[in-house]
Amino acid sequence: VSFIGASISVASAKVKCLHIHPVILNTGKFFGSGVVLATGFIHILPDAMSTLSDPCLPDSWNQYGAYGGLFAMLAALFMQLLEFLGHQRSRSVAHKRALMKTDHHVKYIIKNEEIEKKTNDLISIKHVEDANNQMNNDHTCTHEINNETEDLETTHSIHNTSEKLKKKTLTQNQGNECENAGEPHNHIEATRHTHSNGDIVIDIIQIEPSPEPLDICEESAHTHGLAFQDDGQQNKISTYLLEFGIALHSVLIGLTLGTTTDSFVALFTALCFHQFFEAIALGAQIANLKTTSIKPAIYMIIFFSLTTPVGIAIGIGIHSGTYNPKSVSSLLITGILDSLSGGILIYVALVNLITAEMGANAHSFYNLSTRLKFLYFTALYLGAAAMAIIGRWA
Repeated sequence: VSFIGASISVASAKVKCLHIHPVILNTGKFFGSGVVLATGFIHILPDAMSTLSDPCLPDSWNQYGAYGGLFAMLAALFMQLLEFLGHQRSRSVAHKRALMKTDHHVKYIIKNEEIEKKTNDLISIKHVEDANNQMNNDHTCTHEINNETEDLETTHSIHNTSEKLKKKTLTQNQGNECENAGEPHNHIEATRHTHSNGDIVIDIIQIEPSPEPLDICEESAHTHGLAFQDDGQQNKISTYLLEFGIALHSVLIGLTLGTTTDSFVALFTALCFHQFFEAIALGAQIANLKTTSIKPAIYMIIFFSLTTPVGIAIGIGIHSGTYNPKSVSSLLITGILDSLSGGILIYVALVNLITAEMGANAHSFYNLSTRLKFLYFTALYLGAAAMAIIGRWA
């Protein structure tokens, strides 16, 4: 049942011939979210509190009646810490990559600025030498003018070469106009005219460009910095945590089913019901992972499908031995694990399923039509109500 539920969403998303309308899949997903929430609040947490306050336990455990809620709270906080560390690691790796790209671009910019500075210094030196030599004599002036003209052509060649190098480098790295907007482009103008005394003068004028805004470059650098806010990476971390929480719960309920002696049919029915819709919710999250290969999805589905049978096998093995459900060790292990499982399910349902899909940051959900919003909220409430009703017998 777990395998079928988890495979429906993934097969619909990956295989075209098995495509199911997204509205149907989303309705099942939100129904499953309600099932997960009700399972934590109604099926797991009350039993854990009852077990940890059993009279067979030592008096030290009965003096404080909130152990079930305490362990559930610790499990929820632990899940939040795991999620934070996962996102922090993802952001750190992406931020380092962005810094490496930025440093690479800055090195090219500094190199081009050094080339341009040397070019400008050479132009200034030649301009001063020309002004001094023009005061000597006409012959020397004429000779210097020729030299200056040659130097000017050389300078123009150096400047043009640096400009071509700059443009080629920036094109190879970015392929956009950001660096061109932020780079200063100096232009050289040379004018030749004759004074009344017959002297020929060449004026070399370096025109400084007006400062251009760097907003485009700043926005580009800012985009690199936002690389660690990738929605796909966040969705991947949330999906892993969701599977971890539901898988742990599946092992525990399998263990409970394997050791049960009373009301086996009711418990088995409730287990199949909520495992199916939990699997649909998990499968929908797995289908949203942005992976080019389907193998990770298959591995996650198989892993989840085996958790409950493994728990049942462990429970049967325990029950076939000297198992006493009222022993101190059995009560403590069952109560603590149920509390942890309940806290994980409540956190996963509220944070990774309901808030992530319907919360303030779920912009795609707010863009849906009113009818679809009403349908999905109804599915959520019906899932929680159905599991709450089943809790009357199991």
